[in-house]
Amino acid sequence: MPDAAAPSVLFVCVHNAGRSQMAAAFLTRLAGDRVQVRSAGSTPAAGINPAVVAAMAEVGIDIAACTGITWPASPRPVTPLAMWLGARTRNSRRAAPRLGKRSGRASD
Repeated sequence: MPDAAAPSVLFVCVHNAGRSQMAAAFLTRLAGDRVQVRSAGSTPAAGINPAVVAAMAEVGIDIAACTGITWPASPRPVTPLAMWLGARTRNSRRAAPRLGKRSGRASD
């Protein structure tokens, strides 16, 4: 369980079924409890893309039990850093309130 005082990162993509789940899983693996990691989607899919689950399993990370989470969630957690993954998140990003000191887009 991450420390409540640990920095927080939110990865957002449209379906929360691939990129954001992979990014969150890799950061969790690398940072452990030193960072609070969340992922979400503006229109989450019913489940994680099976190709993504298989790819992550190849590197020893099991995300099969992960589920899509709607962003913005209520209540919205305080997140100082949000990473927007994919071009289709632009509309969600424009509608989003500023989440903290920095926000960025990892890919278009």
